[in-house]
Formats: sequence, structure tokens, C-alpha cells
Amino acid sequence: MKLTRILAWVIPFAVAFVFIKPLGQKLRSWMNEPDYVALSAELKRKLGIPKKIDQVTTMIDAKLEPNATSYWHVVDTNGLNIDFSQVEKNVQRGLCSGSAAADIRKGIAYNYHYSDPSGRHLASIRIQHCP
Repeated sequence: MKLTRILAWVIPFAVAFVFIKPLGQKLRSWMNEPDYVALSAELKRKLGIPKKIDQVTTMIDAKLEPNATSYWHVVDTNGLNIDFSQVEKNVQRGLCSGSAAADIRKGIAYNYHYSDPSGRHLASIRIQHCP
């Protein structure tokens, strides 16, 4: 009976030691991950969102993630037809000629999402390489 009681205490501690230590290491590595919610909030503050980009485009949101930075825009086309393939070329040219090029080479993607004022999706652009 006494041996059963001792084993009832020893076994859980042995199991805990074997499994909890690696779990603790994993938790510590998770805790070292950047706080992307806080970083996204700081990015929004620095960008001054909502931010008027041009006569028809307003940036309404931004988000940092481990391998991407994403921006959301509302485009008030007023019936204009926008060539988003040209927009993509201009965005890529701008990113790849600036400081973002180093991030792109490290595997960070830049995502741009465009919708009209009613929320209808117009286009999404993903820049993940520089020519």
C-alpha cells in the first residue's frame, strides 16, 4: 500500500519532468515572438490611418504578420476604370527601389487589398519578389 502511494506521487512528477520541460521551452520561444497586434497598432498610428493616399484612395487598415505586411484601401472610383495591373507594377517598383527590398529578399511579402466604398473587392496585390 505504501509503495502504491509513493508511486502515485513519483510517476506524475516523472511524467511532468519529461513533458513539462520541453513544453516550457516551447512556451518561452512563443513568448519571444513579437507582439504583432501591438506592432500593427503602432504601424497604424505611425501611418495615421485612415490616410488619404491620393484623390481616390484611402488607406483604412494595416497589419504586421510574421512573414507579411498587409494594407487595406478603399478606392472611390466614381465610375473610373482602374488598371490594377499597372498599380501592381507601380507598387512593386516603389517597394523594390526602397528599403522594403531588403525585407522582400528576406521573405517578407507585402499585400495590398483594394475595395470600393461599398466594400466590394476590387483587387489584391502581393509583392514577394523584386525583379
